[in-house]
Amino acid sequence: MRLPREPISVPFSFAENGFSITKDFAAVERTYRYLFSLDLELENNNEEQFQRLAKLWGGPSSFNRETSEFKPVGIPIPLRLTVSRVVNEREEIVYDKEFSQLASWAGSRTQLSKLITYIKLPRGHYRVHLVALDAVPELASTKVNLRILIERK
Repeated sequence: MRLPREPISVPFSFAENGFSITKDFAAVERTYRYLFSLDLELENNNEEQFQRLAKLWGGPSSFNRETSEFKPVGIPIPLRLTVSRVVNEREEIVYDKEFSQLASWAGSRTQLSKLITYIKLPRGHYRVHLVALDAVPELASTKVNLRILIERK
């Protein structure tokens, strides 16, 4: 079975507490920092939705890429991200963290992104598991995707 490579986009939902997804992927090149984010998709020309999600998004964050620390903004989005390396069908957790606030990362009239974190991953087979730790009513009717991609400088 051939594993997907970045960029990866997986639908996610905050309509209910406990919603989760699991996705395997391949880190296929040399060691890179991978960016994990939530993308909030906007309907074209829907000003009401844009204003509602812009409040959730919160505007630009102050983010330090070296320490992965940031000044969070916007409405809380409680989630847990676990990334495991898979070798011979055995999982070894390489990252496991709960978040309540996310940094605002990018925005446009069609998409607003919240940064979860950066993780340095060497070549290999990985499994990402994302869990909504609480429902977020403000996102219940919004298309949300987990996005994974290589940070290219």
